[in-house]
Amino acid sequence: MSLEKLLEGAELAPEVASQLTQIFESEVSARLEAERESLTESIREEVKTELIEKYDAILESAREEIKTELIEHYDSVLESAKEDISSKFDAYVSYIAEKWLEDNRLAVESGVKVELAEKVF
Repeated sequence: MSLEKLLEGAELAPEVASQLTQIFESEVSARLEAERESLTESIREEVKTELIEKYDAILESAREEIKTELIEHYDSVLESAKEDISSKFDAYVSYIAEKWLEDNRLAVESGVKVELAEKVF
C-alpha cells in the first residue's frame, strides 16, 4: 500500500502531504537500514562460525596427520636403533667369547680331554 492511497481521502495541504511523505520515506529508509545491518551482522556471525568450524576441522586433520607421521618415524627410528644395538651386542658377545677361548684355550682343551678320558674309563 502506498502513502498516496493512505492520504487520498484526507484533505491535507500540499505542504503537509509532502512533509508526511518525507517522514514516511525517512522512517521506511531507517527501518530498512536497521534491518540490513541486522541481517549483515547475522550473516557475518554465521560465516564466522562456519569458518571457525572449518578451521578447527582442518587443524584437527593436520594434527592427526602429523601425529601419524611422527609415530611412524618414531617406530622406524626405534626399530633401527634396536637392530643396531642387537647387532653390536651380538658382535661384542662374539668378541668376548673368542677372546675368552683364546685366553683359556689350554684350560678348555685340558678340560675336554679330562671329560673324554672320564667317559672312556
